[in-house]
Amino acid sequence: MNYHPAVGKLFQRLLALALISLVVRCSQTCPITINSLCQCHNLHHGIALQCTGATLGKVVEALAVHSETIESLTLRYSDIGTLEANSFASLAIKKLDLSSNNIHKIEEDAFGKQASYIKELLLANNSLTEIPPLKALKNLEKIDISNNELVDLTEYAFEQNEALKVIRAKNNKISTLSSNSLNEVKSILELLDLSGNQLTQVPAQNLRSFQKLRVVDLSDNLIDKIPNLQFMNMPELRDLRLGGNKIAAVMPLAFMNIPKLEVLNLTRNAITTMETNPIQQFENLEILDLSWNKLNKLNASSFKDLAKLKELHLQNNEIQIVETMAISDNSELRMINLANNKIKELYKNAFDQLPNLNTLILTNNQLHEI
Repeated sequence: MNYHPAVGKLFQRLLALALISLVVRCSQTCPITINSLCQCHNLHHGIALQCTGATLGKVVEALAVHSETIESLTLRYSDIGTLEANSFASLAIKKLDLSSNNIHKIEEDAFGKQASYIKELLLANNSLTEIPPLKALKNLEKIDISNNELVDLTEYAFEQNEALKVIRAKNNKISTLSSNSLNEVKSILELLDLSGNQLTQVPAQNLRSFQKLRVVDLSDNLIDKIPNLQFMNMPELRDLRLGGNKIAAVMPLAFMNIPKLEVLNLTRNAITTMETNPIQQFENLEILDLSWNKLNKLNASSFKDLAKLKELHLQNNEIQIVETMAISDNSELRMINLANNKIKELYKNAFDQLPNLNTLILTNNQLHEI
């Protein structure tokens, strides 16, 4: 097909203008004004900035000419102290990382009119003593406030965060959770990390009836027992981490209506006996970790009805006797670790009907024969 020469020239001019526009747009993606302060990377939907030691005011000023969305802004070691109102002017930021800035206070409206753009907020390794004002962050999906000085999750801390899926608050000084601190996210939250705090008991009231919660981490706290009805009505929970506490007993009805649990971690506690009732309900359990406890005996049928169990960790206990049929009828079980115990005797058929077992670790025991 032949075009009139004038049409061809017009097409060439339009193409050239389009290319120039594209080049200009790309050249404006990472503003020249930011180069001396931060590392800037072009991404498909915006830019990613990594700033170390630069002052917040100078970074915001250098980005004033940037009107596009910022995919991520990481600003660390800037000794911010107080995050004042409208600290980010008109910047539209999706992921904001302000970790390691000695922040002890965040004022109301610190994130300004553009707060609704923020989907991920990282405030780890600061000096915050309470959850900062988050009401303006309507689209917040993830918050990390680990390694601060929190002593509580305050009332209605997340009441306006209707998209929140992940809360990480490990390594604080949290000893209690206010009764209504998590109510507003019970229908949406998927991960809750409260490990490395000072909880002395399971915050049962706060944890009940989460609809989508898949991971709960309460490891490395000061919990000494799990009474009945502590974990209830958590239909999507897959991974429960309770290691590194002081748990000596798990009551028979400690867990109720947790049908999809796949991983139960109770390592590094003080459990001396393990009743079968608490764990037999977990038909989908794949990994059970009871290592580094004080178990002294495995009774018959200790782990029966765990049809999908694949890994059983019992190393570093004080087990002396493994009774007949102690571990039996677990058709999916592939690995049993009984290392570093005091086993003197394995009863006949102690391990029975385990067709997929391929690893049995018995090192550092007191067996003379098998």
